[in-house]
Amino acid sequence: MHASDALTPSQCWALVTTQSTGRLGFFREGLLDIFHLFFALTPAYVRGRRLHTTHSSLSGTGSLSDAHPIRRPRSRYACCGRRHRPLSAAATQVYRECMSSPPVSPANHDTDATGVLMRDVMGQLLQKLRYEPTAKRVRATLGGQTVVDTTHAMLVWEPRRVVPGYAVPYQDIRAEISPRTPPPPENGPVGFMLPDLSTIPVFDPRIPFDVRTTGGEPVGIRVAGTEAVASGFRARDPGLDDYVILAFADFDSWFEEDDEIISHPHDPYGRIDIRGTSRHVQLMLDGHILADTTRARMLFETTLPARYYLPVEDVVAPLEPSSTRSMCSYKGYATWYSALVGDKRVDDIAWQYEHPLSDAAEVQDYVAFLDERLDLVIDGEQQERALTPSS
Repeated sequence: MHASDALTPSQCWALVTTQSTGRLGFFREGLLDIFHLFFALTPAYVRGRRLHTTHSSLSGTGSLSDAHPIRRPRSRYACCGRRHRPLSAAATQVYRECMSSPPVSPANHDTDATGVLMRDVMGQLLQKLRYEPTAKRVRATLGGQTVVDTTHAMLVWEPRRVVPGYAVPYQDIRAEISPRTPPPPENGPVGFMLPDLSTIPVFDPRIPFDVRTTGGEPVGIRVAGTEAVASGFRARDPGLDDYVILAFADFDSWFEEDDEIISHPHDPYGRIDIRGTSRHVQLMLDGHILADTTRARMLFETTLPARYYLPVEDVVAPLEPSSTRSMCSYKGYATWYSALVGDKRVDDIAWQYEHPLSDAAEVQDYVAFLDERLDLVIDGEQQERALTPSS
């Protein structure tokens, strides 16, 4: 490789992401290759150090691997106690090409100014079948019996789904498994728009399990001697051979280790953060103020708009409890309220977590509003209404 053929850091990144993750397979496969290449390339691209290679190796008369053998860095990212697979051939080739490039000074910021918006990357991945092993022991009950008990579960995101489900090995299901005929698909478009994340409709937990975006075989799970049944699906993908994706909502309860989980498994690449804010927050509708506070708590959740949780004392509009209840895997069970605004009633416009899960403890008894249906004013500036599944 000649100096004129040198690869920039972003070109190395592009090669890794296209060659190493062309087929998503294990979601961590491409990410780990990128981590390992980053650590290996750090001396060249971050600290600006010279590579320990001979002139002959760069000119093509010697072996780069002899001058600079490829060593996998010791990693914290082992999963389920298994050893990592060898570095893929594609990633090894990219490594060698990148290592043959001359070092880039950290002071030369103009060498490559190309960046990437992370939500765009996430949006592209939404159209892939993604899966990730978990080290957690996972159990599920059905018909009063434990029918799933495994330490080899997979988190699975079918294309366009924004939250994961569980796939478990066939042999770890203690129930009858047989082919089934799924219900006919619904007419019309399916899904919700999240324009900040995707240009196509996405599927949240409200979309039925049997809305399929990948090939495979629907199966039924039946507890012998009972009427208890649940739905499953065997995806036609080599990485999920001998696994069954299970309909989370069809089971009585789910446990990760000894803790019960609700709604759906947690996404290891998603989280919530709660921060107190002194911004002046007002919620209005048709000129009527519903709430006015400088003591809000902002809840940030991956891929979703920020939510403002307000002290009950700062809610101006009268609220009446409704019969609606909802649940969130991270926050717990919510009670919903309707608001009296002027001379009309606005149904199910606010909610409250009276007994939240630990992740949402800081918003206990605070009230949040569906501000995508209201006028949200922050420090005197009206905000654009977000487009969400609740819009």
